[in-house]
Amino acid sequence: MTPDGPRGPRMRVSDGIVNIARLSGVPIVPASFGIARRKVLGSWDRFILAKPFSRGVIVWGEPITIDRDADDETQEATRRAVEEGLNAVTDEADTLCGCSTIEPAPLIKQAAS
Repeated sequence: MTPDGPRGPRMRVSDGIVNIARLSGVPIVPASFGIARRKVLGSWDRFILAKPFSRGVIVWGEPITIDRDADDETQEATRRAVEEGLNAVTDEADTLCGCSTIEPAPLIKQAAS
C-alpha cells in the first residue's frame, strides 16, 4: 500500500492506511527498501529505479496497532507514528546502501479556523 496516496505529498502518510488498520484490526508494519545503484526520478514522489545488478536491502520496523474505537486524536497520533516509522526505515535502508536520503515534502501548515 502506498501510504502517501497517489498524489502526495511525498513521504507524508494520509489517513487511509490508519483507517484500514483500525477497521481491520491488522497492524501496520513500516517497511522500505534501499538500493545501492539507483536513478532517482524528478517526479513529485522521487520515484527510485534500481539499476541492473545492484544490491539492496529491505528494512522493517515494529508493528503499529490502533484500536477499532480510537478517537480522532489517537488516529492522528497513529498516522504520525506510521509516518515517522516509514521515514526512519527508509533512512536506515538508504544509509545501509550508502545513498543519500530523500527528504519528505515540507509540512503544510493549516490555517487557524
